[in-house]
Amino acid sequence: RFLAYQPASVEARKNLANALLRCGRPADALPHFARLHALDPTDLDGLQNWGVALIMVGHPAEATEKLRPVVDARTALA
Repeated sequence: RFLAYQPASVEARKNLANALLRCGRPADALPHFARLHALDPTDLDGLQNWGVALIMVGHPAEATEKLRPVVDARTALA
């Protein structure tokens, strides 16, 4: 309901997407991860979880696209 009033809320979007993913509903989480990324393309955790959701629904090539920048950024920090 909160997103109906605050559709640009990054935290609410992230929480909903992650909750759906953790509840075994990765397909339902995908549009929320996409919107989260549009709102905050620098959110590596959201991008990583989007990749996980894509793997879970059988889209490994698309998941690789999402996960590559996460791996690159985290490798650069190490």
